[in-house]
Amino acid sequence: MCSEVAALAGDSAAVAKALRRIKRRETLRISYGDIVRGQSVDIVTRQISYLADALVEAAVLAARKKVADRRGLPTTPAGRPARFAVLALGKLGGSS
Repeated sequence: MCSEVAALAGDSAAVAKALRRIKRRETLRISYGDIVRGQSVDIVTRQISYLADALVEAAVLAARKKVADRRGLPTTPAGRPARFAVLALGKLGGSS
């Protein structure tokens, strides 16, 4: 997933389209395992979590590459590579 998205990292629209296509394909695969193969809830929810993690990782890599291409690698005031953080908002952001 990451390599597929990395190849498109210069084009935000193409990255978003690829992430949507991958999400749909993998969601269909997980649904098949749930409905047809009768996989347990534990397996299905774990696969959904792995998919979410992989999608976020691919999106962060693409975003980091885009920033690096435009402005160079982000660094801290001490010159070390900067870290990225992902904040979940809306229905995925937890409850208050």
